[in-house]
Amino acid sequence: MFKKIKFLIIRIIVTWFGIGSFKYFPGTLGSIASLPFAALLVYLGGDLLLIFFTIFIFFIGVYISDIYSKLTNKKDPSEVVIDEVAGQWMVLVFVPLDFYFYLLALLIFRFFDILKPWPIKFFEKKYDGGFGIMFDDILAAGYSVIIFIIIKNIFIL
Repeated sequence: MFKKIKFLIIRIIVTWFGIGSFKYFPGTLGSIASLPFAALLVYLGGDLLLIFFTIFIFFIGVYISDIYSKLTNKKDPSEVVIDEVAGQWMVLVFVPLDFYFYLLALLIFRFFDILKPWPIKFFEKKYDGGFGIMFDDILAAGYSVIIFIIIKNIFIL
């Protein structure tokens, strides 16, 4: 009984309250579902609170994604979207609390998370378990932050 409850709690967290269980585009849906939480964190405590929770979600994600991937015997389960949450939040740390900026940040992050340019794909293959699941999204977030800042500075004064 306890093992079933533990697995259920882990599944709820790694799928971001079940969003990752959707059949189509679970990563994109996970990123979208992370936006209101990020906006609430920024509204309540500013960027510092978002930074704190991004780091917290990253480390929790490494731990429980590792457990979940072992329990399901999958290297990188598609239903695990806590990695998208951490990556998306990392980008949003550098984005003003504005609907259109959040939308732009979402599009840029999903582009890099799906495309996985070098060295993201290299690290995705290099690391297994929870760290591997989470780290490629953090790298995609790094690319996204750079591109967001460039776009914002060139096109938006």
